[in-house]
Amino acid sequence: MHRFFIVFFLLIFPFISMEATEKSNPIIKIKSWFEEEKQNSDRGFHRFATLSTVGQDGHPYSRMIEIVGMSQKNGILFFTHRNTDKAVQLAFNPFAALNIWLPKTLRQVSINGEVKEVPREIAEKSWKRMPRFMKLTFLSSEHKGILTSPDVLLERKAKLEEAYKEDDIPMPDAFVGFRLIPDRAIFYEIKPRHFPERELAQLEDGNWITCQLEP
Repeated sequence: MHRFFIVFFLLIFPFISMEATEKSNPIIKIKSWFEEEKQNSDRGFHRFATLSTVGQDGHPYSRMIEIVGMSQKNGILFFTHRNTDKAVQLAFNPFAALNIWLPKTLRQVSINGEVKEVPREIAEKSWKRMPRFMKLTFLSSEHKGILTSPDVLLERKAKLEEAYKEDDIPMPDAFVGFRLIPDRAIFYEIKPRHFPERELAQLEDGNWITCQLEP
């Protein structure tokens, strides 16, 4: 009987551990906070975040991105042009930080993790869903070098509109998608007339460990 309980424990424990890990995954809480922010937003809700990367010069760089999707398994998805600074910097150093500010609910999420390029077929699915004007705008810019005049972009766009007047616009190689796979997240919530709350979610040996931090 004693041996039976040992075997039972060894068989069942991995599933118990996995369930606990899934429940502690920060993506679950981020999605919940997004939904509450959306419910409190009367003019629509856009999932924007600040992405910070490190260049070859060792300096940090930040910019706003739009979060296209997220899942517990695959992390946080976003797209960009392959010539942008962030794409070049991620090729050099794939580790990045993402900061999300939710003004209506006075919340902030700071996320760290590794960024990986997604397969082309995933990028193509997103490209097909993009409105035509966004595709033309994307193709009109090379995202590098000095712009001598805004007219240059307008001229490029006009030529593209003529070239693809009736045809579908194919996805260029420059359209690339990335996923940030979190390994650490800090949730910060402002409490009016009270101490703010900070919660840490840290990935350790495949398990998400959570704890409260001093504000």
